Amino acid sequence: MDPQAKLTQPSRRMFWILLGIISLLGIIFRIQGITQQPPIFDEVLAAVGAENYVEHGLFGPIMVDHPQWRSLALKSTMRLFGTGAFGIRGSSLLLGCLSVPLLAMLVLRLTGNRLAALLTAFFIALDPVHTTFSRQAIQEVHTTFFFLAGILLFFEGLRRMESSAVAVLWPLAGITFGLGLSSKAHALFPLAVCGLLAVWKAVAEHRSTSLTALAVTSFVLLPLSVYLVTFLPWFGRGYGIGDWLFMQSSLFTSMVTHTGNPMDSMVDTTAALWFIKPFMGYGSFVESGGTPMVTIAMGNPLVWLLVLPAAIHTLVRRREDAGAMTLLAFFLASYLPLALTTRPVWVLSSLAVTPFAFGLVALAACDVVRSGRQKIGLGLFLASVLVVSLLMYPMSVGKGWHHGYLRPLVVKFIPH
Repeated sequence: MDPQAKLTQPSRRMFWILLGIISLLGIIFRIQGITQQPPIFDEVLAAVGAENYVEHGLFGPIMVDHPQWRSLALKSTMRLFGTGAFGIRGSSLLLGCLSVPLLAMLVLRLTGNRLAALLTAFFIALDPVHTTFSRQAIQEVHTTFFFLAGILLFFEGLRRMESSAVAVLWPLAGITFGLGLSSKAHALFPLAVCGLLAVWKAVAEHRSTSLTALAVTSFVLLPLSVYLVTFLPWFGRGYGIGDWLFMQSSLFTSMVTHTGNPMDSMVDTTAALWFIKPFMGYGSFVESGGTPMVTIAMGNPLVWLLVLPAAIHTLVRRREDAGAMTLLAFFLASYLPLALTTRPVWVLSSLAVTPFAFGLVALAACDVVRSGRQKIGLGLFLASVLVVSLLMYPMSVGKGWHHGYLRPLVVKFIPH
């Protein structure tokens, strides 16, 4: 961090105060009115699927080509809280809320920039897409939380490679990455970055056989083992490893060739346009009391449209900044496979990318804040982000149709 940038940094005490406020704001966005939001069709089917899987080892009736951590988590929260809002959404609410401070901790660990960490937390706390899926029973925010935790644990271990702490931190990272993979395959991209970096550090820099074995165990064997364990209910029906390998091949084929359902014409399916075309969204429809309840995940354009310029800025202006380049590497590794694929990719998958994207936007913002006037400009920008997120909030909670100014955005997500 350059000396001039240090002048804009909050103190450590102020950092924790502000992070607490931002985290509380994220909780409010995710919890407010949750018991009044009716479940969408996917959530009902996910609850049925959790019962089918845990009790009988059966897949379906929804998202059979995704791993089954969702079913295990959902069954656990339904046992604790019943089949109400907190029962079916409890794990998503918890992990979605915890992702806000967790992402701040990761950006702080990578960059050492407290202001960037706070800005990143602010962006994800208010992000309508992250808010939407934190309030749903499906697995999107699970994946995000676990790979963020895995990355943070990896870098903590990397910092302590000369001590015995790495022998604890890297296996913990592998376990959390395994839970991410058991939620959705998107966790594979950041896992690959960490695994390759761990092996390179162990082999090229430390020339250590034990560290190399630890890296392979932590970032290959442990994630695979955790992933395998989540299939125990399925194995309980009498299947073996050979059956599991065949099933994984079939599920992978189904996943990469999946083209969706007849409603796909009403939602955006091109990941390459996420940070170029404003108001792309993913909608779910349910009728409650004769009123259409349309839940729409749609990114805040004030932040999303800055992602690609911020990535270019990082590449040009921060080439000597290892932390910024690491963040850019995670962004590219997670985004390019989705942006370049020919199959449809829906906006809900953006949660595999936006944590890194928001970090890049935050770093770029820090680069331009160097004077009192620029600080005022940043304050006005953050206030605008808050206002736009508040205006979009009804769509995240299924009430967009009730607000006339949102109907032009909502109407295309209602099946005709």
